[in-house]
Amino acid sequence: LEVGCAVGNGILPLLRFNSALFGIACDLSPVAVKFLKQKEEFRCGRCLAFPSDITKGDGEQPTPEHAAIETQVPKESVD
Repeated sequence: LEVGCAVGNGILPLLRFNSALFGIACDLSPVAVKFLKQKEEFRCGRCLAFPSDITKGDGEQPTPEHAAIETQVPKESVD
């Protein structure tokens, strides 16, 4: 999980390095997440990215395109 992923400068090298890795990335900026999703490397099928204000829960997000982190990260993936 990368919080504050911006345009993917952290998550994409990790995915490149480890082909078994599945990455989850979020950022407050929907524009940054859109740029990340447009990158060819993102389309590998091993990454989920979404805009989120991690300080707010479900129903408190700033816009409808934002998603609460607890609704996006699968519970079974958290230790």
